[in-house]
Amino acid sequence: MKKKILLTTSQLGTGGAERVFFLLLENLSVQKFDIICALKDSLKFQVELRKDVKLIEFKTKGFISGIYHLWKTIYSEKPDVVIGAVTPHNLYLILLKLFDFNKNRKYIIRETTVLSSYFQSSTGYKKNIIKLFFKIFYRIIDRVICQCEDIKVDFETNFFVKPQKLIIINNPIIRTNMDFSVRAKNKTYNLLTIGRLRFEKGYDRLLRILAICKNVHNLEFVYHIVGDGNLKEKNLLLTLINNYGLKENVILHGHVPDPKMSFAFCDLYLQGSYFEGFPNSLLEIISVGVPGLAFNVPGGTKDILIHNKNGYLVENNKEEEFIDYILKPNLDSFNKEEIAAEINNRFALEKIILNYETLFTNL
Repeated sequence: MKKKILLTTSQLGTGGAERVFFLLLENLSVQKFDIICALKDSLKFQVELRKDVKLIEFKTKGFISGIYHLWKTIYSEKPDVVIGAVTPHNLYLILLKLFDFNKNRKYIIRETTVLSSYFQSSTGYKKNIIKLFFKIFYRIIDRVICQCEDIKVDFETNFFVKPQKLIIINNPIIRTNMDFSVRAKNKTYNLLTIGRLRFEKGYDRLLRILAICKNVHNLEFVYHIVGDGNLKEKNLLLTLINNYGLKENVILHGHVPDPKMSFAFCDLYLQGSYFEGFPNSLLEIISVGVPGLAFNVPGGTKDILIHNKNGYLVENNKEEEFIDYILKPNLDSFNKEEIAAEINNRFALEKIILNYETLFTNL
């Protein structure tokens, strides 16, 4: 008899966690599982699911309303496994697990960030309440999928989750067939960052670094920023760009549907994050042969970026060293075809899907 799997999230948009859920929905075996997708919001960007996945949309706002509709869905659909990612769904699942009388039903949370770092970077009583709640109740969840070793260690050390409940499953990459023989060398030095315009992504220090590269070292470059943010975040970024005298160098592209293909021409990918989960943008851009330059911060960056193999990994806050690599990246030492092939093999979609199917089967 096939197991029934319910995957729940807010929406299927362009965020890393949402994209991984979409890949699961598209690739999990329907011969092994009955698959249900429960969304709190409507489908974003008109994502189309395959016909053998049952779609349930709540189209609701508010925490109480969201948890009620999810409880109603679980009660009516009677899944064997419920898996969620991203707050508030992690909170939903913990509460539903607490009050679910069906003790055979398994609850899985896919955690997308190093929670301790996330809470340290945030303020406000709501965040403190959520942190306390997680510390007390996260351990009741049947399995926690950690995207990298740092997340696993954080749960063991700071949230007291038993090691046997923690499993590392990295994010997958969809293999892209690139013709590296037709790539011409850029006349302009093109730098790139992909990510939401949020504080933790470290745009402030990247712009400060690039201002030094331009104003002190006379470096000529174009810096492409791909990603959305709210009006406050975008205005803050524009202020920094103007204050650092980078208006002629920085292009804000906003949302781009397939950035790894649109920006495969770039010379170097910059990641300035203060902490990460498992940085999908870094993973994807390396998969098309663009080397990365990143700070070694909590999260999965070091699981992806191998120093001197597919880019450079700089110890956190060593900005002078970061600047040196921008100024003298030695790009000819990287074989684009080789670094793309290695990352595509290491994080192949087929391997990751098999890990999920094995987890669901063995629960």
